[in-house]
Amino acid sequence: MVNRILRVLVLLAGISSCDKKTSPIEGILLNYQCDLLTSCSDPSTKFGMVGDSWTDLAVGLPIQKDLHDWLVEDHGYHLQSFVLAGHTAQGELNFVRGFERVIRASGPNLKYMLISLGGNDILANSGAYWSATTGNRVDAELDLRFARLDIVHREIITQGNLLKQSLWGGDPLIWIINGYDYPNPDMDTSCVRGALNNGMPQSQAAIHTARMVDRYQTYLTGLTTRVPNLHVIELRGTLGGYPQSSPSLKFDCIHPNSLGFGILATRYAETLQGITPDR
Repeated sequence: MVNRILRVLVLLAGISSCDKKTSPIEGILLNYQCDLLTSCSDPSTKFGMVGDSWTDLAVGLPIQKDLHDWLVEDHGYHLQSFVLAGHTAQGELNFVRGFERVIRASGPNLKYMLISLGGNDILANSGAYWSATTGNRVDAELDLRFARLDIVHREIITQGNLLKQSLWGGDPLIWIINGYDYPNPDMDTSCVRGALNNGMPQSQAAIHTARMVDRYQTYLTGLTTRVPNLHVIELRGTLGGYPQSSPSLKFDCIHPNSLGFGILATRYAETLQGITPDR
């Protein structure tokens, strides 16, 4: 589904001009191109972003404000972005290559790359976390997924640095990757439906998703010891967790609502300011 959407957006980018907006439809296309397809280059910005549905909730449609929107509109960050709902780190490296688009569109002033990729890699195929015959295999499955993510994240960073320096010279990029806040499977079971279908008790759903988020944060912290110039933004517990975020601040199991994203963006921006004082 995501690949089909992306192909449609690439087609739209080929038939619409980035510097003209004469109708609401063209306004939507402009947003698709500039934020999702990086066809609006900006050589002045220091910040790039590649992200998933936490940075693009509905493929560019203005349903509600997400983390990207709050950072740009309320915290004043000037971002050269490739953000796409449903995006995975694996898909980024093997197919989409949004980080390349951002680096090429940004120019020599690019210094920081913000990454929100990994959540969909650990949420996908949730049935693998629970077996009808053997029961709980959460940690074993997470071990496999984090081993893959470790390779993927490090390759994105390595290849991104090589491209940036081959095009623009200077130092490698400073990479900043965020963790996630806790889901709320009591609102809907979309984030754990496969595990529930395989026999996981509903009563364990919140603990299961909290375990995934906690272990992801531990993985990211460890990644900073293996990768130079990598920083992590911690977001757990911002919206009322543990083990799950407050339903009043959630859009669905996985995503905050507009108010929730606004609270997360404030914490994100405060941490980011400490890492990037020269914004």
